[in-house]
Amino acid sequence: YDDYENALDEGVNFYDEPEPSTYDNDHPGCETDYESYNADYDTWTDAKPEWTDYAPDIEDYYDDDGNLDSDSYDADYDAAKTLYDSDHSTWESIEPVIDDYKYCPGHSALSCSYGYRDINIYVTVITKEDIYKAFDNGMMLTYKVPDNYEEGTFETKKVHLDIDENSFNPEYTKVFFDEGGFSEDSNIEWCENLYDQDFYDLYGIDAYTDSVSLPSGKGAMSKAQIDEILETIDYDDLSVARKEFVSFALSYVGKISYYWGGKPVGPGWDINNFGSFIKADYMGRTSKGLDCSGFVSWCYWSVITPDFKKCPTGTSTANFTSSLGLSQISADRLKPGDIGLQNVPGSKSNHIGIFAGYDESGRAKWVHCSGAPTNNVVCNTTNGFRLYYSLFND
Repeated sequence: YDDYENALDEGVNFYDEPEPSTYDNDHPGCETDYESYNADYDTWTDAKPEWTDYAPDIEDYYDDDGNLDSDSYDADYDAAKTLYDSDHSTWESIEPVIDDYKYCPGHSALSCSYGYRDINIYVTVITKEDIYKAFDNGMMLTYKVPDNYEEGTFETKKVHLDIDENSFNPEYTKVFFDEGGFSEDSNIEWCENLYDQDFYDLYGIDAYTDSVSLPSGKGAMSKAQIDEILETIDYDDLSVARKEFVSFALSYVGKISYYWGGKPVGPGWDINNFGSFIKADYMGRTSKGLDCSGFVSWCYWSVITPDFKKCPTGTSTANFTSSLGLSQISADRLKPGDIGLQNVPGSKSNHIGIFAGYDESGRAKWVHCSGAPTNNVVCNTTNGFRLYYSLFND
């Protein structure tokens, strides 16, 4: 409301003395739309009536003998002057006024209107310190809610904190409680260490907005996105194994953190405890994940063969191709499901990924577990893979 009496008529409940701020008859707004004002002012200026457009031309009032018809001229002159004066007066009355272009862009009602509140919202924020205290108090959390807004009094309430077994690994939960939970300084130190980490920098995830159902959900692809990529792949000439292999790799984009030296302990998701807390790697990453060769070998192990001997847990970029007996191929023979390496096997620095077809521009798409700055499984059109190997005998 821009008027105190109007606000009262509408039943507004005032908690403070109503003091008009920047929005009243003398101060119609806190911002000015100069662009609209200047445009309208220019249009108004261009429309200014000019006397020359109204005044009769005296030359038109001479006859062929050079005699002036002064009576007709005077009459037409007076009529033109009356019309000009009227139009000019109307024109002056519509001059754009700068105050008409002032407005409130929308921010604090108290800064641009009269001081009152429509609604009060109170949010209870539970901190990690509150959790520490609750652990020592039988998992009872104490918090406060407003009791009387006008007087600023609060009512104390309690709630029992339960641990959702589906959200935590039962094995780790048991160890945590057996070791004293948050009653032990070592566990609090561990929690503080996790809390203080820059999860986006280390793992490419936003710890505050991502789904709790994913150990590292930043950039995770939806089923629709995966299907869109799969639809661009020419499956007519692909084996069932290739299709399943690529689809499996794509389904874990954004879901497995990069961890230097990270290798799978077995095929599938459950046995590997991805996302659990482990000793930091050289970059300080403490979320259990895979490195590039660990991801490719895990996909192979999970989809192609459950035989441990054919895909040993220690497979690296140095021995991946030789341990599986892969043959090198040219770029024009690449099929979805084949492997790409950055450098020759055994190089000091290397990277490995899974070819996933071409995009609409003809660029090769690769699924790979990438280090910094992404630190997760990605699907992109990197041109870093230069050597290609066929993973399938077809």
